Amino acid sequence: GAEEGRATGSLAYILTLGIAENFRRRGLAKELIQRSVAHVEKNLPTVQAVFLHVVTYNTAAIQLYESSHFLRIEYFPHFYFLHGKHYDSYLYAQYLHGARPPWKWRIKSFASAWSRW
Repeated sequence: GAEEGRATGSLAYILTLGIAENFRRRGLAKELIQRSVAHVEKNLPTVQAVFLHVVTYNTAAIQLYESSHFLRIEYFPHFYFLHGKHYDSYLYAQYLHGARPPWKWRIKSFASAWSRW
């Protein structure tokens, strides 16, 4: 249980992560993700998950998040409006402090994996 007077169920959200083009492919984004999650894990004990969205065509970012132990938990059509056009997004989460995804997302993930098998 939670300690007396402490909030539970908080979350952290990574709003934007970008690396200048001349500095890409050097591990900087991975380092920023790792340090951010480590900071939350060490200093914010009530945070149960770190969430972020990513546009579905950004395969490099998707690979980064999945290699950094983020789980894809939802798909949102037309989430972004960029340069006059709608784009879809994925919602990713990394659960901390023993937290787990809601049953709805665990069942959906299991069903998706089962259908690919």
